[in-house]
Amino acid sequence: MFYRSLMGERGRRDGIEFRLRPLDPASPLLGRLLASHDLMTAIRRTVALGCLLFAALSVIVGTSGALSAADPVALSVTGVLAGGSVAAAVWVLLSPAVLSGRGAIAFGVFADLGVTVVLGVIHQPTYAAIGTFALVLPGVFVTMHLARSWLVAHLVYALGVIVAMGVRVTGDEPPAAIVAGGILLGAVVVVTPWTLRQTFANVLGRAERAYHDPVTGVLNRWGLDAALAALQELPPNSPVSVTVVDVDRFKAVNDAHGHDAGDRVLRQVAEDLSSFAGQRNGIVARTGGEEFAVVVPDRIPDLAAIPSVAGGRDGDPSVTLSSGVVTTDMSAVLADGAAGVIAQADHLMYRSKRAGGGRATRSEPAAS
Repeated sequence: MFYRSLMGERGRRDGIEFRLRPLDPASPLLGRLLASHDLMTAIRRTVALGCLLFAALSVIVGTSGALSAADPVALSVTGVLAGGSVAAAVWVLLSPAVLSGRGAIAFGVFADLGVTVVLGVIHQPTYAAIGTFALVLPGVFVTMHLARSWLVAHLVYALGVIVAMGVRVTGDEPPAAIVAGGILLGAVVVVTPWTLRQTFANVLGRAERAYHDPVTGVLNRWGLDAALAALQELPPNSPVSVTVVDVDRFKAVNDAHGHDAGDRVLRQVAEDLSSFAGQRNGIVARTGGEEFAVVVPDRIPDLAAIPSVAGGRDGDPSVTLSSGVVTTDMSAVLADGAAGVIAQADHLMYRSKRAGGGRATRSEPAAS
């Protein structure tokens, strides 16, 4: 859903619920930010190169008598892996979907199993045990493109492979060397992806906070601009409603009740607008002091559904809201970053204020 994919999960601040995006490297917003800087293309090319290198490794292992038994089974298995790796490289280059959702899950599972099978056909146990270092690479992929639960699953699997390879080495190497090597391998295979994820999540968290208003928790203007990129997924003639909402006589609230009460009222306004937008898969942003923008990928047939009164909770003052609504199509919204449509909605909002406030005024220009 458009709203959930952009706004993420609920949070709370001072007892008021608001929407925050999850700090997850697989988040759609991150993907768009990367794509906007051509980094996603570079990542896809890097992953494809890794697939081709793995294909070459599979061929070397399968045909080298020094590494494998070079029997028909080993040749067949490594041949299938090599072919699958080449196909995966083509898939990555041609389909961005492989870096998210089910495509990323399938790719991560293929990478883990592929490395394990190659290690399994290496008939020298010590070489196979050393080769478990290669499990770091699928771990990095999972770290960058899947949720933390998948990373945990990968790390548990990788530790299991390391233990299995350690058992194979038993009898060929001193027990102390096996234990020490297993600890070293486990540390590298586990700590590297986990540390990368924690660092990445921290950096992403700081970046995400730059897109949210610190008072209300909804998107700020930067966040709104970034979130509007999601509208590109809709057909060009899809209806889009842009609403500008302003709190009536908000200065009087601050003067009479103080700025802390004013901030609480703004959070209550943000909560009510988020509830309205959430039912319609839309997004909410605070674009000015007491001004908000609501973008809904549909028409709003009933203007009465737009909140016109907010606040009044826990002894705080209630306020009325003036709104201006413009319904157009997606191509018009994206034409100038929605600035033109927002300006029209802002003009209509002031018309609502001149009519006494606490109401919404609509205009539906012809689709371009």
